Amino acid sequence: MITGNLTEQMFNAELEDAFRYLIRKWRSGGIKIEAERTDSWGTGTKTIDIRIQLPNEIGDIAVECEYDSSQYPDKDALDRFKTGEFISTIAVAVPKGFKSLTRKQIQEKLRKDSVQLKYAGFSGKKDNPKRFPEVGYLKGNVHDLADFINMTSISQDSIGLFAKEVSRVIIKNADSLSRQLTEEQREYLIELVDPKWKMEDLRVIVLLWYNALALHKKLKRNKKNQDLPDFPPDPEATHGIVSAVDMIGDWGKILKKNWISVFKPAMKSLAYASTVQTRMTANIMTNLRKIILKGQQMGVGEHVNMGGEIFQRIIAGRDETAAFYTTAPTAELLAHLTIRESDRDDWNRVDLFKALRIADLACGTGTLLRAGYLRVKQLHERRKRKSDLEEFHRNAMQEGIIGTDINRIAAHISNTSLADVGEEEPYENSQIAHVSVGRDKETGIISTGSLELLEGSFLPDLQMYDKTEAMEGRVREEKGVDVPDNSIDYVIMNPPYTKTNPKHGSFKIPGITDTEKEECQERWGILNKKFGKKYTNGGKYTPNKNAGMAASFLSIALSKVKGGGGRIGFVLPLTAAFVSSWRNTRDMIEREFEDILVITGKKGRVSDETNLNEMLLVATRPPPH
Repeated sequence: MITGNLTEQMFNAELEDAFRYLIRKWRSGGIKIEAERTDSWGTGTKTIDIRIQLPNEIGDIAVECEYDSSQYPDKDALDRFKTGEFISTIAVAVPKGFKSLTRKQIQEKLRKDSVQLKYAGFSGKKDNPKRFPEVGYLKGNVHDLADFINMTSISQDSIGLFAKEVSRVIIKNADSLSRQLTEEQREYLIELVDPKWKMEDLRVIVLLWYNALALHKKLKRNKKNQDLPDFPPDPEATHGIVSAVDMIGDWGKILKKNWISVFKPAMKSLAYASTVQTRMTANIMTNLRKIILKGQQMGVGEHVNMGGEIFQRIIAGRDETAAFYTTAPTAELLAHLTIRESDRDDWNRVDLFKALRIADLACGTGTLLRAGYLRVKQLHERRKRKSDLEEFHRNAMQEGIIGTDINRIAAHISNTSLADVGEEEPYENSQIAHVSVGRDKETGIISTGSLELLEGSFLPDLQMYDKTEAMEGRVREEKGVDVPDNSIDYVIMNPPYTKTNPKHGSFKIPGITDTEKEECQERWGILNKKFGKKYTNGGKYTPNKNAGMAASFLSIALSKVKGGGGRIGFVLPLTAAFVSSWRNTRDMIEREFEDILVITGKKGRVSDETNLNEMLLVATRPPPH
């Protein structure tokens, strides 16, 4: 081992080794990383300090290191990017004090993750490169640098373009299927998946099939799942099509092992569709297989969030219920602001999700929950080099991540999005629930969905009870999620912004009658008052219905988040900061929380396809007085 003063090539080699030592994905061989280890480093333009080769021929990333004392520490990285050989290049400014360190000393510092490096990245077009940040440098340790490299490896533009292509395939195939079905068949198929929400077309049905097929492919990567059926073979070997009947059989075998929330609705809907349109459903499955493989070849398939990137592209009418979905970059930012490394010392626990809980009580398609999970997983892997991520994922799905939504399909996609994050490990029932809104046909009770948490803690889950089971006479089991007061570490939400409307109140929701809407509106007012009496000194901080549902969800967060360090992260309408109807809630936030952070952007929008000005709110619950 060299023990003299550190040279640039020594630092490059040790940085490469530190990446392998600290980053599980880079250690396992999924990403190839290699530093040039000859004495020619820095002597010519043909040498590259560190080359990172991404899987599936996505492309390479170059890392160029210079001492911070250099006048232009990112010159080599910029020049390298302009060659067009790399999808991105990274400039790393090494602290000048490292010149006096031995190789062993620098190895220890890098592996202990105690070094603060400065770095910037170049991406975009080679003749018009974009630098991030535009001015100055980001600062962070080796893990932070690796995260930054990962983020630059796949551009949001590439993900967006592929998501658009998937959406086009889904829409085209759904429209073709719709034209082939009778009105009665079409209505039955839709009701089979979601009897309350009357979808206008079959796009969501085809998305469920795509969803299940994509996860099917991923599950086979795990050696423990080799007993599962293979991903459909090349259609050329099966007379040019993927057999829908074979897929139903395969998904039935997967169901016996688990992943019920993902494959059950896909299998049931495909089973019916294939009986009335055998050839059409086979063609659709073949087309879905092709686009999944294309995403793999492009290296972007697994980066596309079903909820965040596709679901909102294929549905309509969200403006009626003010249900706008959080963009993936915004979700990641909010998760990082809310979940902080300094919050706890036990990130290394494999059973961390037995002690830590994240909740989104209007979870939609799970974009925020997914971002929160990825953030916790990131912090866990930083502290635990050789972790049992399969057990970690199982605990997250079964206990640690809680989500509720009144839309069955959204809850289903949320489940799939979270399952996709893990290590293809089976799990029992998740804590993602489809909750009731309107009058329950069996009990006659009016429910306002997650707003019931203003008073209670338990929400029944309707997700596992569908039309076929009702027709079979099966008794609905009382399963659901329990959210006791003072039990959640992080409440992270983009709640619906719906305000009271003279015609229908705030519950302009498909599938419930006008009478039910009025009863829900009345029930909501009662719940707000009950919350005021129970939690905030005789109703002084009772949420105002004129502020919309978001104010009530903030009140729920107050009661559910843990005192003494629990934190909330919300996407809210910017009007929450100044209009009179929000005054009570602003007072509540100021009195009940500390370390309050409010962020808004230049354009004022952080949700997808909304013209509303919005802001991010992050606040910490102090210990009880």
